[in-house]
Amino acid sequence: ATTTEATTDTSSAKSNNKNKNQAYPSSSLEATTVFVREMIACDISKALDHLRQLRQWNDPDLQNDLDVLNETIQCQTRHLTQWKVYQAEVDTGVLRWSSLLHTSEFFRRNVQYMEGPKGDFEPVQKLVQILYRHCRHGRSGSNSRDFGMMMNGSFSNDKNNNINSSSWDEEDVHDDELCETLAVALYDIGEFVRHYPNGRAVIAAATRLYKTHYYYSQSSSPPSVLGCTKDIVMQYMQHPREEVQEQALSCASKLLVQNWKAVGNEK
Repeated sequence: ATTTEATTDTSSAKSNNKNKNQAYPSSSLEATTVFVREMIACDISKALDHLRQLRQWNDPDLQNDLDVLNETIQCQTRHLTQWKVYQAEVDTGVLRWSSLLHTSEFFRRNVQYMEGPKGDFEPVQKLVQILYRHCRHGRSGSNSRDFGMMMNGSFSNDKNNNINSSSWDEEDVHDDELCETLAVALYDIGEFVRHYPNGRAVIAAATRLYKTHYYYSQSSSPPSVLGCTKDIVMQYMQHPREEVQEQALSCASKLLVQNWKAVGNEK
């Protein structure tokens, strides 16, 4: 029995290592490029400046490593457009407020790229998926037809079809970095709606298609996660954290108001 268990553990370890290796780029050069772009997206340059300028290091190797990393990041930044930096940040699933990326001016200049290379609005879908992963159905690993139940209001827990505090994971609620990601995602979705031509119509059309799919199709794959955008945003209006609630309310107003210019200036 001991031999069998040992064999099983070894096989499991090999399988885990294989899966981990598959998650990373194949070549070291490709991996370096990916990781550097992720660091740029997370705005690591500020931390590097602090470490290099405000601290004196006794270890010359450490100082040299910091200088090399800083030079590499600066070089990559010069070759990246603001949109590519934004795209890299969204791909990480970790969003941070930035005076360059998460502003009305950024979306005014780059909103056409939100269509994605295939015209399926992939960047917007990724933002919605970030929100979905941290709502109750997302954390429970529900499939797409369970996801569609939100269209009927069955997401809620109380008799008035309102989300109560038990709908949110306590650890998530107290995670400042996660709540910042959620707030930024809500802001970005709202800015897409504001600046993309007929942005509201894009979400509305996806919603109609999703409802039709949910009620009349047995397929487990929805046509687009965009179809649940409005419902997910509405759920976040009941989030326990004020900063998330605020951005959800603002996003919802942009989704619902016919004349988005009437919405006040945002962050």
